[in-house]
Amino acid sequence: MTLSLLNPTSSQGSVSVNAIVGIGGLGKTALAQLVYNDEKVKNYFEKKMWVCVSEEFEVKLLVKKILGSATNSEVLNLELEEVHIRLKGNLEGKRYLLVLDDVWNDDQKKWDDLKAYLLVGAPGSKILVTTRCTRVASVMGVDTHMFCKV
Repeated sequence: MTLSLLNPTSSQGSVSVNAIVGIGGLGKTALAQLVYNDEKVKNYFEKKMWVCVSEEFEVKLLVKKILGSATNSEVLNLELEEVHIRLKGNLEGKRYLLVLDDVWNDDQKKWDDLKAYLLVGAPGSKILVTTRCTRVASVMGVDTHMFCKV
């Protein structure tokens, strides 16, 4: 998993998506945390962000959470446009890793709406998704799947 995150090539431009897929309680989040905290990963990415998504996939809320993780600060009472401007300022031209943990959304439009805010990173930027559902990974257009099995 670490090697695919450190590969700068992507079929989707500057940002690519990788997924860890498996049943609940299998250790997807624990594996993502190991990768996130790996020394090579720390050295490769200029920005690292972690957002727990769960069942509520509201784009405005997620963009705020992503900005909060990028800036290590709480984002309060900002309109989506202001959040977008600040997020773009934090990510533009930087190679970043964003972990979206426990994603349940399989609505293509919602994913496309969120992804539009994330395409500002430098080549080699990655989004790592943990999910229980292969359909979620498919909707997100993953470049690499890692399936966790018992």
